[in-house]
Amino acid sequence: MRRKFFQFFLTLSILCFCGCGTSILSEIKEYVQTSAPLESKYLETGPYAVKCIQREAGDYKLKEFRIWYPAELEENRKKQYPAIVICNGTGYRATRFMTVFRHLASWGFVVIGTEEKWTGKGRGAILCLKFLLNENQTPDSPFYRKIDPDRLGIAGHSQGGAGAINAVTKYPEGKYFKALFTISGINQTLAESWLMRCPYDPGRLKIPVMMTATSNPYGWDEDHPERKDLGICTLASLKENRDAILKQNDTTVIIARVANKKKYHAENLAMSTPYMTAWFVYWLQGDASAGRFFLRNDPELSKNPCWQDVEIHLQKQK
Repeated sequence: MRRKFFQFFLTLSILCFCGCGTSILSEIKEYVQTSAPLESKYLETGPYAVKCIQREAGDYKLKEFRIWYPAELEENRKKQYPAIVICNGTGYRATRFMTVFRHLASWGFVVIGTEEKWTGKGRGAILCLKFLLNENQTPDSPFYRKIDPDRLGIAGHSQGGAGAINAVTKYPEGKYFKALFTISGINQTLAESWLMRCPYDPGRLKIPVMMTATSNPYGWDEDHPERKDLGICTLASLKENRDAILKQNDTTVIIARVANKKKYHAENLAMSTPYMTAWFVYWLQGDASAGRFFLRNDPELSKNPCWQDVEIHLQKQK
């Protein structure tokens, strides 16, 4: 019992260290060095100028909605935009990694997040979704008829990975989401623990999923097998979730780990942003060229030295 308590206490300390530090993710390019063509392309800021607005959430956990969006949205009366809901990692808030939100918005997405610190149950993500859908139907909203409800995605970091999966699978509104991306999502054992209390079932996922993790001891215990119970997002966890999805449904599933072992759990937010952007550009904007990083016989992701343990399962052609 003492050993288990110590393990969970240490895991909590790791989560807090990685998710609640004083540093704020600044420029993504400070963390990512790559020569891969598509990763390089989506590492750059996109072509859209970006604006952000805040709205009271009316919920003490969420506090407020923060929405980043292409500035042209306010003037373009006919165009609808895809949207992405972001689930924060443990102790994180949207205001602490605004760079990721701005980056996605610069590529043509409406991106919404909150100040929620415990996102694992998926409730906050669903409230974000409901807010966007309501704004889409409110005549005096800047988002009136500007959001395409058929092009919605969701992403989550750390505990937010569990939250994103739960939002898709445990709520009727989850049917709106068309693609999912998790960044060092917590493993199932940790999610089920008294510490997190946000169990999830990846086997219920039917939409395309990409899952990334780091390869250092906080995300994988390759060099320290005695600490295998402390891994937040291990390679074994990625494979377990992948296998659970494919056992129940045929969909596209990708797993990959950052090759640089010096990149920590929180830094994976930056490391994964270029390919996360390309992932949503492909699935939500329909840009086939963005999908070349995982499609074709020789996908960029598989030969990119910045990534390792890449496994790609593509949905069978119907």
